[in-house]
Amino acid sequence: MATGNFYNKNANNIYAILQENEYDDFIYNDVKNNISYDLEAYTKNSKAYTKNSKAYLEYSNNYYEDASLIEVVSITDEIASIPLFVDIEILMRSGYYTGANLDYEIKYSVGNVEIDDLSEAFQAFYDIATWDYDMNKGLAKIQAKNAAKRLEAMSNELVENVEKILKENCTHILQVSERFSNGETWYSEVKKA
Repeated sequence: MATGNFYNKNANNIYAILQENEYDDFIYNDVKNNISYDLEAYTKNSKAYTKNSKAYLEYSNNYYEDASLIEVVSITDEIASIPLFVDIEILMRSGYYTGANLDYEIKYSVGNVEIDDLSEAFQAFYDIATWDYDMNKGLAKIQAKNAAKRLEAMSNELVENVEKILKENCTHILQVSERFSNGETWYSEVKKA
């Protein structure tokens, strides 16, 4: 019985880190440091869509059993004084047999409520606006639509930039070319654009 080498949850491709030779022991730390440096540059140079929006690096004490947390990058904004957050936790997962791959977990929050999916953003914003902020229901519906659109735009920007950084810092970009019923997985290399 075989299994795939890489577990990839969210990234568009498998951003693999493979040692080129037996002397390349420090590649994993180099990749982590380069990603942190690139994310720092991104947050300093990010263009905000509104005057309240900003990107920043944040500390996280989350523990991942199967991965090493490299960095957490976030974008915040607010609508009607209700804060919106999109956080991406960038992870390095060890390969089952060899190497590692880069991936990320994405989290959304409206006010102090974490949501699992963007489809929940409208209802979360509406509930917070009407219950905690005493906003009238008509205005809350309008602002909830705006909040859902804003969260989606923030998420798209952050994912696009994180994917670009992961792509630049991996040694190989792979995709699954074949997966068999016994778990054996074949990978093919994707050309860097």
